[in-house]
Amino acid sequence: MAFLRGFKEIKTIKSHSRLYCAVDMRKFLPEVKSNMLFAFPAMVGLNLSNKKTDGFWNQTREFKNGLAKKIDEMNVNTVLLYSECLLPSLPRMTRYAKADKGAHDFTLSNMGKVSINEKYGALEIESLQSPSTIFPFGNPTTLFTTYFKGQIDLIFTSDEHFIKREDVLALKESAFSMIIK
Repeated sequence: MAFLRGFKEIKTIKSHSRLYCAVDMRKFLPEVKSNMLFAFPAMVGLNLSNKKTDGFWNQTREFKNGLAKKIDEMNVNTVLLYSECLLPSLPRMTRYAKADKGAHDFTLSNMGKVSINEKYGALEIESLQSPSTIFPFGNPTTLFTTYFKGQIDLIFTSDEHFIKREDVLALKESAFSMIIK
């Protein structure tokens, strides 16, 4: 919510008041075990509501509830089947995604709590940085988050042609000031 509202505040960034959340569908498929490599995200679009909600944290809770509702309404088998049917169209879809600037501000990839051991014999993992990637799409902007050992890690990626460095720094400042208030 802080980054989405931050996009609206920075006048030099065109804001769509929309983000996509990558939802890990593996947890809805009992056949997929935690030690299996199986990437299956579904994208859920969320808009910044125009209705006046009292306060940042109330708006954030409302947003979280909206995401949970959309996830609950999702039929994982239909999404998986539909995704499989789209595979032959992948080259065309990729060309379109590279050419289109998108109608969203960024993608949120919240990986949540990372389930790896903190200790491996004498070796102890002190911290973990979020994995990141950047796709060659029209809007490559992504916010990655992970949680490990009581710490939240954030990585914000984009490219200089889409968002200027000084705008990203202003966005970061704006977002963190909303969270800390």
